[in-house]
Amino acid sequence: MYIDYKQAYDTINRSELEEIMKEFGIPNKLVRLTKMAIENTNSKVKIQGKLTPSFETTTGMRQGDALSTLLFNLCMEMIIRNIRINTGGTIYNRTRQYLAYADDVVTLGRTEVYIKDKKEEMATITQQVGLQMNEMKTKNI
Repeated sequence: MYIDYKQAYDTINRSELEEIMKEFGIPNKLVRLTKMAIENTNSKVKIQGKLTPSFETTTGMRQGDALSTLLFNLCMEMIIRNIRINTGGTIYNRTRQYLAYADDVVTLGRTEVYIKDKKEEMATITQQVGLQMNEMKTKNI
């Protein structure tokens, strides 16, 4: 199963991100500094060479900001860790695996039932963070 997230950086729930940072044991001072850096952000849109009036953005993170990739990776790490998986065995004999890169996740499993179960579980977990999954493609091998 291939999973891609809709507008991944734009939809992150900032308050949930703060909780994720605390859950990973990031010092409170860094959590507060990060919160200060991402809240009270304003944006403008350029349409046909002209800028729109400024508006406040209350969700998501700034694309292109070096901090945004790190914060998004923390969210993805939390999502992957919260999926119930069996961590025994090696990469060669596990019956299921997760591969993640940026905002894409691949779930490998031996049965269609397992994949469908993980699809529902992933949807629930990702909604907590503010992410939405695009249509997923599954392929039987």
